[in-house]
Amino acid sequence: MAIPQSKARGLVKERAHPTKAWPKVLGFSVAVLPAVATYVASFVDKVRVSELEFVDAQIEKLYGPLYALTQTDRFSYETFVRAHAPGGEAFTLATNYPPTAEQMRLWRTWVTTVFQPLNLKMEDAIVSNAHLVIGAQLPAAFIGLIAETEKYKVLIELWKAQGHDKDLDVTYPGNVVGIPGGLTACAAQSYLMLKARQKELRWNLLSVLWARPLSPPESCVRAEGNLPGK
Repeated sequence: MAIPQSKARGLVKERAHPTKAWPKVLGFSVAVLPAVATYVASFVDKVRVSELEFVDAQIEKLYGPLYALTQTDRFSYETFVRAHAPGGEAFTLATNYPPTAEQMRLWRTWVTTVFQPLNLKMEDAIVSNAHLVIGAQLPAAFIGLIAETEKYKVLIELWKAQGHDKDLDVTYPGNVVGIPGGLTACAAQSYLMLKARQKELRWNLLSVLWARPLSPPESCVRAEGNLPGK
C-alpha cells in the first residue's frame, strides 16, 4: 500500500530534525551529572578517611610503640654488651665467649630490670592490638617475641628460686635465652611504611583510587633465629 505523498514528506521532516530531543537530554545531564560526581567524590573521601583512621590507629597503638620500644631495647642491649659482655661480643649461647658468674649475675639484673619490662610492654602492645597488624597474619617476629617473653617469665622465677648468691652454670642455655632477630627491623620498616601511607592519605584525596594494600616487610614474616637484643 502506497504512503500518501503528504504523509511521507512529514515523516522525512521529522527524521530530518532529531536534534529536538537534545535540549531535554542536556537538561537531564546538567541536573544529574553534578549529583553523581558529588556522590562519587563523597564516597571516595569516606573510603580515604576510613583508611586514614585505621592507619592512624596502627601507628598510635601498635607500630609506633613497638618502634620506640625496640629502639630503646636495642640501645640498652648494646650498652650492656659494651660494658659487660666478654670481649664486647654478643651475649649468646655460643661457648666461644662463655660469661663468668659475675657477668651472669649482671645479665640477670639487666634482664629483670631493663629487658623484660620492655618485652612485657611490647607483648602487651601486640596482644592488645593484633587486629591492627599489617597483612592477614600475625608476623613471625611478633609470635617469636611473645614466646620468648613467656620463657623469660619462667626463667626469672627459676632465678629467684636459685638465688643470686650462688655460683651459676653459665653453660645452661636458659641463662642466655635470646630474642627473635628481625623484630627491630620489622617494627622500624613497618612504622616508616605506615607513616608514608599516612602522609599520602592526608594530602592526596585521590590516593585511595590507586594505592595498593600494604604488605608486611620481609623482616616481619621471615624468622631469623633467636638473637639477644632483637
